[in-house]
Amino acid sequence: MDWSELSPDLLRLIAKRLGEISNFVRFRVVCKHWRSAVLPCDLPPQLPWFLLAKKLDAPSSEIKFYSLYSNKIHTVHVPEVNMNSLIWASNKYLFLSDLKCMTAAFFNPLTRSQIRVPYRYWPFSPIYTKRCHNHGPHPIGNNIFAALFMKDPEKCTHFLCLCLSDEGDGEWTKVEVPQVYYRDLITFYKGNVFIWHFKTTDTQVVDISTGDVVSVVSGRVPHFHYLIQACDDLFGVVRLLDDHSFKIPIEECRFKVYRLDQDGKSPCWAEITKGIGDLMLFLDQYDGFCLKASDFGGFQGNAIYFWKWSQNSDGTTGFALGRYDLKEDKSQMMICAGEHEIYLDVKWLVPSLC
Repeated sequence: MDWSELSPDLLRLIAKRLGEISNFVRFRVVCKHWRSAVLPCDLPPQLPWFLLAKKLDAPSSEIKFYSLYSNKIHTVHVPEVNMNSLIWASNKYLFLSDLKCMTAAFFNPLTRSQIRVPYRYWPFSPIYTKRCHNHGPHPIGNNIFAALFMKDPEKCTHFLCLCLSDEGDGEWTKVEVPQVYYRDLITFYKGNVFIWHFKTTDTQVVDISTGDVVSVVSGRVPHFHYLIQACDDLFGVVRLLDDHSFKIPIEECRFKVYRLDQDGKSPCWAEITKGIGDLMLFLDQYDGFCLKASDFGGFQGNAIYFWKWSQNSDGTTGFALGRYDLKEDKSQMMICAGEHEIYLDVKWLVPSLC
């Protein structure tokens, strides 16, 4: 049998079952016929990679990621990255800045494609961005992306700069949205910006095109740590213990999930008591996102993947990844990578070839 003559339909079917992106890339380089039949857009859904910090003695252009799918550490050589340029990760992009050249861009480390950002739009304090709930390009339809940037980072209150961009032309449109405070949470949901305020626990719904507040969801709820778009729902997640503390074992970490109920006359937050079904939530220090477990063989839904700090026997800092089962109300250790440093605002990155 001549494997090089397999039909394009069969090759695409095989490619959809390859799982991790590294297997998909190897599959496409077998021969020209396989490469032309299977395009980058045929990549199956990918579990996220966990961004690891570079060691001081590592080449400045190397970035390491932990793969949840393969349980391996991947090293990606990215000449555009140095020790000072990487600010954070969001969706499939890294956010890179160059203070000397006064440039910034969202950057895909696998394809090296960029969405450049006018320097005047991004925060002037990289340290501060690690403490805020910044969002990288978020698709809102028709290749339009939205990004949130903090203004006036040295003050106690901040105005958000909402920027809309067409992925093709790189032009950005600026929209001013309401004032926020430290510990407020922000996310995109159904074409709007949702801002949950820590002080009042109210949720503002902001029109993404005008920056105007179109409604407010009132009512006392626990203080959320995460605000996550979960397919057709919006979740507020509460971390019951300080799971970033060195002293708390990962097995003691617990979470509660609330859903924004918009079915009635008065929208409100309601605690989810029967689990989140097929969904998996991925949390870092300040942000999170959602995937469907049914898209990945061998993974079960109704779970939260999270990280916490760990301390090695020699006193150095590392991290551990855990999985919280909402049905069993139990957490378990996934990996303890104590030999690796992590960024202070640890982020997941979804590998993509598009």
